[in-house]
Amino acid sequence: MANVVVTGANGFIGTQLTERLLEAGHHVRCMVRNPENLSPTLRGCVEVCQGDVRHQDSLWPAFRGVDQVFHLAGLVKARRASDLFAVNHTGTLNVGHCCRRQPNPPTFVYVSSLAAAGPCREDAPRRESDPPAPVSRYGCSKLQGERVLRGMSRELPLTIVRPSIVFGPGDPNSFAMFRPIARFGVHAAPTRRPWPISVIHSADLCRLLILAADHGRRITSVEEHDHSGEGVYFATSAERITYAEFGALIGAALGRERIRVVRQPRWAGFALAGLTQSVAGLLGRTPILNVDKMREAFAGAWYCSGEKAGRELGFGPAATLAERVQQTVDWYRAHGWLRRGMSNDEIRMSNQIRMTK
Repeated sequence: MANVVVTGANGFIGTQLTERLLEAGHHVRCMVRNPENLSPTLRGCVEVCQGDVRHQDSLWPAFRGVDQVFHLAGLVKARRASDLFAVNHTGTLNVGHCCRRQPNPPTFVYVSSLAAAGPCREDAPRRESDPPAPVSRYGCSKLQGERVLRGMSRELPLTIVRPSIVFGPGDPNSFAMFRPIARFGVHAAPTRRPWPISVIHSADLCRLLILAADHGRRITSVEEHDHSGEGVYFATSAERITYAEFGALIGAALGRERIRVVRQPRWAGFALAGLTQSVAGLLGRTPILNVDKMREAFAGAWYCSGEKAGRELGFGPAATLAERVQQTVDWYRAHGWLRRGMSNDEIRMSNQIRMTK
């Protein structure tokens, strides 16, 4: 049994990872900004530490006497680029500093993103040894998080995991791909070109994170521009698929024989993202569809190789992609998320009700 810290434990992936660590018999300490947002299913089963990654002084108690740290706390979307960097770069620096200053620094698994590596050519999937070339502010902020941790790697046993597109039960962001197919049989695919993408189910990602902590190689080079790929792993399913084909899998899981794929020209994608971002800003919200995400969508193929994780960690998805999509759809149905006309606020409320059961 290990003493483990999960930052961002009240998030979509953090909640599921914490559940799996508890099932494995570990003592888990959840570091969260607001303890009230922690899943009720975890309360009483974990030690809760309140802290904000932007404020280093609030973090020290969470990392005393621990063996492993899974750093998931981060922003995927924000109104301002400065907010992304404050959490994904400076916040990661603060967490890493607290860990390396411990008498016995813990194994540190940083959950980065494929966005930190950048897109690839259609015929050549991204590999861990490729020089990173992010195209979005989000990707740049995650890469900066990687680099500040790499600078500590002589004192901090560090492994970086870069997930591809993550989907699974309980996530409103990935559900945005499922809802229009369920309601209208329509799947909006960015760009007119059928670029390949990589995706991974949340359950498979959690298993890979645990494997990386227990058996992963550690980064030994502190050089910011080291591109050996040592101690870095992409997290992806084994299947090569396009965005349109992923929509077809969702349609099949929903029982639709055919779906209509609507391909957006570049100007339309940016116009829609700009409008959505402006309206959301007036309402005080931060949408997942924004200009920064459009930069990623139109940049090329988002396809990476999972060969290294398979070779070094023995990792492979526990089910096919079609089976994982079906499992996700079944969960949405069971929890009422596919009910016609259900709003985003209702989805969030439904998720909170689910977590109390």
